[in-house]
Amino acid sequence: SLDGQSTGADAATLERDREGRALGSLVHAALERIDFKRPQPLDKLFASLAMIAPDPPTEKLVARAKKLVETFLASPRAAELAAARIIRREVEFLLPWPPGGEQPTQRYFHGFIDSLYQGADGGWRLLDFKTNRTTAENVAAVANQYELQLLVYTLAIEQALGTPLKEATLVLLDGGREHRFNWDEAARMKSLRRIDAAMASLLAAPL
Repeated sequence: SLDGQSTGADAATLERDREGRALGSLVHAALERIDFKRPQPLDKLFASLAMIAPDPPTEKLVARAKKLVETFLASPRAAELAAARIIRREVEFLLPWPPGGEQPTQRYFHGFIDSLYQGADGGWRLLDFKTNRTTAENVAAVANQYELQLLVYTLAIEQALGTPLKEATLVLLDGGREHRFNWDEAARMKSLRRIDAAMASLLAAPL
């Protein structure tokens, strides 16, 4: 029946979403623990992560996660992390909104940033890792989903450091691609207005 088809499609979508979240959690847990200067054996690392996962992952999922991390470790970005002066992972932040406002506020953004590091040149760089299925054709579309998120991260870190970031980059592990955000002042203001509009809509929504 049509109802049955709809239920089946919904169930398949929910399962894909669940697998996607599990993959992301596993990959992020691995990248949080890896020593980029002397990477530990991935088989042992993923075996230990699978044992402590709330929902034990399948062998297929573990193999896919391992492949994504393995590919990243062979990348120029991983080599840059290995040479970094300082690396901070899962950096917690609390950003008052609007940022830099002189008046007291009761609105804040709170979250965790995957990776923040000071490169060999002294510049600070922010990385956000994603495991989305990505192709050369849809990189821009995928990156657009996360632009406001990366801007909030950037504002939080720049406020904490008191200096502009050298780079804010979305690392798309599937396919080994990256998308670097380059906001000029006009682009920042436009994105800030989009965030304000989204927050206003959320606050206006009925409970």
